[in-house]
Amino acid sequence: MVVPTGESFAYPLSPDWVSKGKYQSFVLQLVGRTNPGLWDMHYAGHLTATAVPAGPLHNTLVEFNPVSPTEVIGDLAASWDVSQDGMTYTFHLRDAQWWDGKPVIADDIVFSLDRITLPDAIRTRTAALRGFYEYQTAQAVDAKTVEVPIKFPTPLFLLNLATEYMKMYPKHATENLSQDEANRAGGLMGSGPWKLKEFKPQISFEYERNTNYFKPNRPYFDGLKFNIIPDMSRLVSALQVGQVVTTDLPVIGSYRPETMFELRQKPKAG
Repeated sequence: MVVPTGESFAYPLSPDWVSKGKYQSFVLQLVGRTNPGLWDMHYAGHLTATAVPAGPLHNTLVEFNPVSPTEVIGDLAASWDVSQDGMTYTFHLRDAQWWDGKPVIADDIVFSLDRITLPDAIRTRTAALRGFYEYQTAQAVDAKTVEVPIKFPTPLFLLNLATEYMKMYPKHATENLSQDEANRAGGLMGSGPWKLKEFKPQISFEYERNTNYFKPNRPYFDGLKFNIIPDMSRLVSALQVGQVVTTDLPVIGSYRPETMFELRQKPKAG
């Protein structure tokens, strides 16, 4: 992969594919296979116990394009510039808001990068950022501009920054939280498309639509509800009878081939 140097990159707030989605006024019912555990995505690294429940609450600075997964595009960042030597990235932020109505500003991004790379702190998936970014070297140029130096010129910096765990948190609502408080359901404020409505351990976790989301026309539903069903037979039955309409998985190894064939069969009357 070529290292980008001396270039600028900009991305629209609403790509063409967004217009293909249609808002529907209902709560989407899903299967959740695992009871959520730790909700701080900087700290924890479990896919179904952390990323699935906490991911919808927060945004990253950049993200992988969902319709072209090898491409990195802006999330909270509308655009960025790369210096001639490839050693400095300057991000320009969108007009986004935290759930309390306060704007997402450059100080929040600096805080989040430093929280991820905090020396001696437990960091699982996000620890990789330490290889590219030196703690406390980013700076806010102004309220909407962040300058981030990296240790050496490499395209891997953006690829790591775009991973799902590199979430941005509000400085004003996060800096005084203990790690235990941050790991609890509802402990961390976000800017994401969904707000946590209710968490019933071992039963369900439910979200409501963020009506003040900075990306127009999204999300596409009024809510999401993950029904926690670890038992495979119960899961198959719930999908077959329409109690739930989809699942937070499959990923490789999550369902056996015979289960997939069973899901294709209609339930027996009786």
